[in-house]
Amino acid sequence: MKGMKTDITNLIGHDNIIFANKKNPNTASLLFCKSSFAQLPKQIQSNQKCGAKKCMSCPLMSLPKEISLNGLKIKLDFSLNCKSEDIIYIARCKHHEASRTADRLVCTENNQCYFGQTCNQCCKRMNGHRNCFKLLNNNFEKSALSMHIYNDHVSLFDLKLNNYELGIIKQVKPCMSVCLIDPKIISFLKPNLIFMV
Repeated sequence: MKGMKTDITNLIGHDNIIFANKKNPNTASLLFCKSSFAQLPKQIQSNQKCGAKKCMSCPLMSLPKEISLNGLKIKLDFSLNCKSEDIIYIARCKHHEASRTADRLVCTENNQCYFGQTCNQCCKRMNGHRNCFKLLNNNFEKSALSMHIYNDHVSLFDLKLNNYELGIIKQVKPCMSVCLIDPKIISFLKPNLIFMV
């Protein structure tokens, strides 16, 4: 590995390179590293709300079990709720064409949706989006949800996430970090190594 340092330095122009061996996780750590995979299967519920008194995400979890988006039917997993971790979620703008009224601004395209993935609880991820609804220092540019409302429905910006209906599509394996690597460097690396600059 150390012999490759000169070659890599020639490719990228500096030698501030750290190599780290990546061990594959054992079965126990895969099963129990996240509490969501160590629990018994949950019962199907009538909604995706956790029911906690102070949960700010519960009122937003209002999408039905199945939604249609551009002719594609998407089923939501109603065994999950806003406290679930390792999920793929959907946020649909409430101001889509189907909800047009005389005094409401409408999205330019029907059913404006955002798909996201998080390894945190859904409610914690929504807090992250909620915190981006600030005009100070253009903070709204840090979230696609706040940018959409700012660009298409600026008069409703103060409603923050209340402009959206949320739902959880499915739970996935625990999130893994992804490193973006220059294609020229990949040929020098072994498959079990992570490259960080």
